[in-house]
Amino acid sequence: MVIFLIARVAFTLYFADQSFLEQNYHDILTAFYMGWKYDTLVISYLIIPIFFLFILLALIGNQKIFLWSRFPLRAYFLFFSLLIPLILISDLGFYSFFQDHINILFFGLFEDDTSALIESIYKNYPLVEALILFTLYAFFSFYCSLKIFPKGSLKSYFFLRGSLLKFSGISILGFILLFGGARGGYGDLVLSPKYSDFSKSEFINQMAINGVIALDKTIRVRVRNNRKDFNLAKAMGYENDIHEAFADYLGIDVSLTDQGQLINLIKRKTS
Repeated sequence: MVIFLIARVAFTLYFADQSFLEQNYHDILTAFYMGWKYDTLVISYLIIPIFFLFILLALIGNQKIFLWSRFPLRAYFLFFSLLIPLILISDLGFYSFFQDHINILFFGLFEDDTSALIESIYKNYPLVEALILFTLYAFFSFYCSLKIFPKGSLKSYFFLRGSLLKFSGISILGFILLFGGARGGYGDLVLSPKYSDFSKSEFINQMAINGVIALDKTIRVRVRNNRKDFNLAKAMGYENDIHEAFADYLGIDVSLTDQGQLINLIKRKTS
């Protein structure tokens, strides 16, 4: 949660001037609250596998299995502890170029010329210093993984000690909290990126979204677009209605124009 907060504060202070912050402090506070809900959503999804694994280990009660499970648990924790900051940093860098969170253009950066991308990053950002800090952070994350998943027995975890009633109560409470966190609350509607559009300022709306949510949305769009049966016209609401599509794009009535002529307008011509 702290990493998400640091990234959001950095995003706000780096891309917004002081006068803008002072004039829109109420919306900014709302954006931070919305951002906290999005951050909680991501963290909840990451904790859910660990939570249910601990319950399963407690029910099995086999010490050898628990001792073996510490290694994949540490690897899981370390992997996402390193991956999430990389995503958040990439999102900040992407925004500095495109004034938007990670979107479908993100994959194009790697597909076009990766060496040019790396050279640009090296010239425009303190890459060496960043690598040093990230290395220190990686060691810290590894240390935390050892502390969170120690060498002790299965019952060394406080919520696995004591009576069955205590274990059941804590498990149910944990499930309720994770369920609410993964949904973004306990209301009827599941939290979606579209709910971040609450302000007249596009920047404030973008402030609420974190890089992980943006990347997840981008991956979904890319997978959808790469499907063989994907129909862009249908997805945009223009299936079998090319006249409406051109009318919306050009801002004029083209209902009397022949469909063939409209199609010729979008054909690529080369000399």
